[in-house]
Amino acid sequence: MPNALLERRAFTRLAAASAGALALPRFSFAATKEEVIEAAKKEGGLVWYDHYDREASEAVLAAFQKTYPFVKKPEFVDVPSAQKTARITQESTAGGPTADVLLNDAAVQQQLWERGFLLEADWGALGVPKSPVTTPTPYMVLALTPPYVVLYNTDQVKEAEVPKTWDEAVSEKWRGKTGHWMRASFFVGLAPVLGEDKARDLVTKLAALKPRLFDGQFPLAQAIGSGEIAQGIVAYDSAIRIVEKGAPVKMASLEPSTISTICGSVLKHGRNPNTARLFLAWLATPEGAIKFESETKRGNYFVEGTATRKVLGDRKVSFHKPEESIAHAKRLNAMEVEFSRKLAGR
Repeated sequence: MPNALLERRAFTRLAAASAGALALPRFSFAATKEEVIEAAKKEGGLVWYDHYDREASEAVLAAFQKTYPFVKKPEFVDVPSAQKTARITQESTAGGPTADVLLNDAAVQQQLWERGFLLEADWGALGVPKSPVTTPTPYMVLALTPPYVVLYNTDQVKEAEVPKTWDEAVSEKWRGKTGHWMRASFFVGLAPVLGEDKARDLVTKLAALKPRLFDGQFPLAQAIGSGEIAQGIVAYDSAIRIVEKGAPVKMASLEPSTISTICGSVLKHGRNPNTARLFLAWLATPEGAIKFESETKRGNYFVEGTATRKVLGDRKVSFHKPEESIAHAKRLNAMEVEFSRKLAGR
């Protein structure tokens, strides 16, 4: 079962278990950046649950601390992606303490908001350029937009054979030579530009090739680098790691390109809400976004100067806006389940 679906189902079980508890109120918050800074100076630091390389994550926190030297003790806690929201929900239901921030898709963040587990911020006052995409709600701010690319092995694929369209990327010539992550979220992300029927058609064509399925993006990229398969659709942050290792691979970005939209939120039952506001706002600045990307390889298309922005260039980009992810969460979740099962031959 896809990790995101495991996470959402775990969240639903926890929410149901606490359904009889007193409903928590929603929170309203507005303050200047100076007021947030003064409040943050009285806090202990920052706690961040996530699943990145520890050295890279601590480098991100060190850069944040350099910008705000008064932050006493930023702490990264390695929690598997499929478990972090369930853990935060459980700890918040108990009244905390829990992490101070959470990075996840908008539909998951919305569930936490409806449980009363998130706090608001005035993102504009904190220096974040406001828009329906970058600041969809007072309790969410866009943090990351991982893009997808075609990664191919240059020993096996001639330049003239490199896919130039998505139909070419799933054409019959790749039978026995391609692979894919076991999740089909990439194709769901193509639907806003290509339409659901075309996205479904692309999945059907890929499934007919009997692709080798991988339980993660990086193992898929490694298999292409080693020549086990010739090409595949891979998240940029996994693809670039293989490129940088010197493997015989190259990347190709097709149009439309697709990205995931990962939002950040401040958790009510964390102990450092104002430091959390500063951290999330910092991630939305060129300084924070570029540092985060340089360490984790995950950037923000909507921030100038990021490698993600340069890779995608002027191509048309397909993605579900946060408000769409919230409004159509059930339908989009069902589409991903359908597509993932199709890839698995079920």
